[in-house]
Amino acid sequence: MAHTVRREYADINFDCIVPVPLSRDTIRKRRYNQSAVLAKGLADLLDIRYDQILNKQQTTLPQRELPAYRRSGNVLGVFDVVDGVTKGGSVLLVDDTVTTGSTLDECAKILKLYGAQAVYAVTATVSRLSNQSLL
Repeated sequence: MAHTVRREYADINFDCIVPVPLSRDTIRKRRYNQSAVLAKGLADLLDIRYDQILNKQQTTLPQRELPAYRRSGNVLGVFDVVDGVTKGGSVLLVDDTVTTGSTLDECAKILKLYGAQAVYAVTATVSRLSNQSLL
């Protein structure tokens, strides 16, 4: 991921790296946030400040269990900012996987709403939708 960020975002000076958050219920069950683990490691490798400024306010159905057309509605309005975002700054948003981009899109909207000038994303994996997921 660090190699990808250096290659794809070479001209961007990120103010912070932010993981996609999980709900409290999911954290209790899983005991860790895989996106936070990735983001912390990436922040260390890239020497960029790690900041857990996003909060997932409610538990939602897992995105992987939903068809594509229901994913954006599933995460609509569930994220908020815990602390202030650097006004006019650039944020690197980290997630473990992306399929439709609904979660990343919603997180980016909130970060920009609270003052980020630009939000970029990096994920460890990209998942393809099966034909059944589109129905």
